Amino acid sequence: MGSTSEAHKEYTASALRKIQKRMHNPRSPFYGWKLEELDPETIYPWTDVLTCSLDKDQTPFMHRVCPHCEKEGEHSLLVIIDFRSPDWTWGKLVGTAGPLTICSKHKRQVDFFPSVVS
Repeated sequence: MGSTSEAHKEYTASALRKIQKRMHNPRSPFYGWKLEELDPETIYPWTDVLTCSLDKDQTPFMHRVCPHCEKEGEHSLLVIIDFRSPDWTWGKLVGTAGPLTICSKHKRQVDFFPSVVS
């Protein structure tokens, strides 16, 4: 069990290094975001969400106004990524994939639309 925990710690540390680099890239929709600003109430762990967009080398796009912000009279766009849970989830038959929307202003995961489930 200790090796699984160590492997998870290394995965998380590696993911955080990649994420920090992405947040410093001016062409990234995550530019200027800080890990401590991410909404802790999530659909999926932030390390999985942000690493997924890095590993696929996908360019998330902005589309539609965030429905939560719109209700509050604010205006912010949604970042939409093609989310895929980590490989280990597929091996345990709990993997999922599909579009995930994130509020660009509040750094909040808004909706997930599963298109593939193992």
